[in-house]
Amino acid sequence: MKSTKFYFSNCVKSFFIFTLIIFLFSCEKDGGHEAVSVDIDIWLIVKDSKGNDLLNPNNPNAINIDNIKIIHEVNGEQVVYYDEFMDYPKGVKVLEREGLYYLSFFVNTDVNSEKPVTYVQWNESDIDKFSCEILRTESEYGHSSDWIGGSSTYINKVWLNDELVWTTSQGERVIELIK
Repeated sequence: MKSTKFYFSNCVKSFFIFTLIIFLFSCEKDGGHEAVSVDIDIWLIVKDSKGNDLLNPNNPNAINIDNIKIIHEVNGEQVVYYDEFMDYPKGVKVLEREGLYYLSFFVNTDVNSEKPVTYVQWNESDIDKFSCEILRTESEYGHSSDWIGGSSTYINKVWLNDELVWTTSQGERVIELIK
């Protein structure tokens, strides 16, 4: 007659071996992770002709952020941006840095367009067109030994109402608008 202690010991040993085998077969072959970098937002400073910050909520003439719509042009159609799973579902947020307010929004990255178009509709009668050159890269090896492979999507150039206003050589992607 087998003892309970011997039976329990064999069960634990069998469970441990089974778990180890499952773990070894479930591991990734390359042992790494893919690195994904996405940098597709534009920061706007919006001022009036006198230099007043129109995004500052303390300004009596401030732009009503709730009225702003981000519209992406996809296959010739204009689609209002809305993603209920994002912190900012309308695709627009205002940030304050060193006393200045910035409007941040994500641009259209439609892979079927050479220069995807995003519209910022400020109100019913005021709209600005942003076109961007989007660069996409994929690499077999990342920047760290922990990362194998990866991709990047980022803005290389920005046109505002068909005028080139920013390139990567200018540094931080901040564009000033006068309204």
